Amino acid sequence: MYHETMQEAAQFQMPSELQQLFATILLFGEPSNTHSLWNNNFAAMSEDFAKKGIPDNYLRINAVLLQIKHYLEYHDKSLSEYDLPPLISPDNNLNESSKLLLNELNISITAEDLSNIELLNKNQKIVFNTIIEHIEKNQPATIFIDGPAAENSSDANEFKDFLLRIGNGTEQTVEDHMICIPDNMIIKWCNEESLQTLIKSTFPFLKTYTPNISYFTNRVILTTKNEHFRFCP
Repeated sequence: MYHETMQEAAQFQMPSELQQLFATILLFGEPSNTHSLWNNNFAAMSEDFAKKGIPDNYLRINAVLLQIKHYLEYHDKSLSEYDLPPLISPDNNLNESSKLLLNELNISITAEDLSNIELLNKNQKIVFNTIIEHIEKNQPATIFIDGPAAENSSDANEFKDFLLRIGNGTEQTVEDHMICIPDNMIIKWCNEESLQTLIKSTFPFLKTYTPNISYFTNRVILTTKNEHFRFCP
């Protein structure tokens, strides 16, 4: 009966829905031959991972098992309670690595995300098209992107180097091991106009991109707590 249920569902449901249905059958249906049910429906349940380029080996098996494991754990159940393939772990970090990979692959791409492609400038489109070309042709590549992009690239490079020195612990400190921020990176408070200057510096194209929420979510105004900040002498 459950074989027919899965096969019928595979005709119109997405792989993620089949994974959830499979877990539901395990939890409440008590199938007599779980291993056979898995073997007969693995291809349909793993179709999305196949399209995303996960190899047809233990990685794809792990990807599907981790999804089913997620549903089972909601009901205090585990994979080990059922006649299913084990999560294969050639090393101690595989399970966690698989989870991270799975989380990245399961990020939904919305219509808004796709429309943002048109907002890329010339150089950004070159990078984007290069990455997409390698993905579509399944060609491995290591691509380094020097950023963040800015109207004044020298300022961007200066800020990047400043952050690297802080991270490496080589930036000169002042009293109490505090770091002095260069004057050209500071917008000092004079009056309410200073706040507007800060906003305009962070969102230089505010009026142009007001309808585009991702423009704001990808930028941030950093503030500090007073106890962790003071002006350099």
